[in-house]
Amino acid sequence: MIAGIVTILSLFWRQIFGFLTVIYIKLTSMSNDDKNQTGGTSKILASGGSGSRGIRNRNPGNIKYNAANNWEGKIPYSQNTDNGKTYEQFSSMQFGIRASLKLLQNYIKMGHSTPKKIAIRWAEDAPGYAAHLANYVGITQDTAITLSDVSAIKKTAMAIFHIENNGYQFSSDELDRAWASL
Repeated sequence: MIAGIVTILSLFWRQIFGFLTVIYIKLTSMSNDDKNQTGGTSKILASGGSGSRGIRNRNPGNIKYNAANNWEGKIPYSQNTDNGKTYEQFSSMQFGIRASLKLLQNYIKMGHSTPKKIAIRWAEDAPGYAAHLANYVGITQDTAITLSDVSAIKKTAMAIFHIENNGYQFSSDELDRAWASL
């Protein structure tokens, strides 16, 4: 009985830690542009991420624009309405999720396979980013994720989306559909 209570409390505190990490990351790294477009930090956190750039652009990983990337479903640069055209836009959320999964796979292939190394590449080592990824996946910051560990890749993507979209949770069905299209 005590072991069950300890397990429940441990899971509860992991969720609280993850949520507080997301808030900290967003408060310390949010651009003035995001604050102005969404009505400020409190509105973003209260909205569950619906006003985030990643949701608006259908790019939940907030992949930066790169002319060399020919993502499936990518909106052409000339039609991109992102403020400053800094981030990719996609014709559907599934294409945006797919692009993030593909990019994550590419990072792993290049040896950026731990939460710490992924955070350095994905978020320029934003404070708390690697810790949140590791906590969400249930591994340490230095544990390597392999291409054959589909569950860890999907969890890592969900953790990235969680951070990038102010706590917004995508359904596992959305992730599975995008994964199937790789």
